Amino acid sequence: MEPGKVISGLRADVTCNGTPSDKAVTLTVEANANTGGHGHHDSARPPGALNPASGNSPVTFSFIAPAPAGDHTITAQCTDGSCGTDTGRVWVGIKGLVSVPATCFWSLVGSTTAHPDNHYLTSRALVGLAELAALYRRFDPTAPLLHLNDASLERGGLFDIRGNWQFPHETHGRGTAIDVRANAATGAIPPANYSEFIQLAQDVGGRAAIHNPGTTNQHFHVTF
Repeated sequence: MEPGKVISGLRADVTCNGTPSDKAVTLTVEANANTGGHGHHDSARPPGALNPASGNSPVTFSFIAPAPAGDHTITAQCTDGSCGTDTGRVWVGIKGLVSVPATCFWSLVGSTTAHPDNHYLTSRALVGLAELAALYRRFDPTAPLLHLNDASLERGGLFDIRGNWQFPHETHGRGTAIDVRANAATGAIPPANYSEFIQLAQDVGGRAAIHNPGTTNQHFHVTF
């Protein structure tokens, strides 16, 4: 399921020797560590929510997915502790994102320990990126390779650039955007090529705009 969405109709049943029981049930949910593209995990990670979180068996409930993608384990147990527990897993994320491969047209940068793979896009966005990079190389064969920074994490969802489950990286949650270096750092697009790069992005159905102008983090934010 997608981050932030609700899945309804989940059910927890208690049986005793095959016979249904109406015992009180308590439900809990936790996010599994280091899943969904996050190489970091702590108690502040949003686990999602259950509604209701208890009731008499059979309990029908909903799971509200959190903003970060990942695997989530739901545990059901008898409230009085008289029976065992059972678990189920929910997969949270954006389906179908693909890893941006290494090519002769660009260099992948910006991975961190918290987010070791920061280059996932939809198939359509990846095609647009490849077309843009090829056109740019044809326009200026002497320019540095495009240096590609953050796209999305492997399942999309919250890209918490500070590694604290807050401060999402703008529009980097669905695999439709990628940042391209355009500052004073090695491999940046030269200022003389900015206008042409913007036009080429439009030519392939995308949009390139300068973000954080005048700072060391100046870059093109490219959306498809």
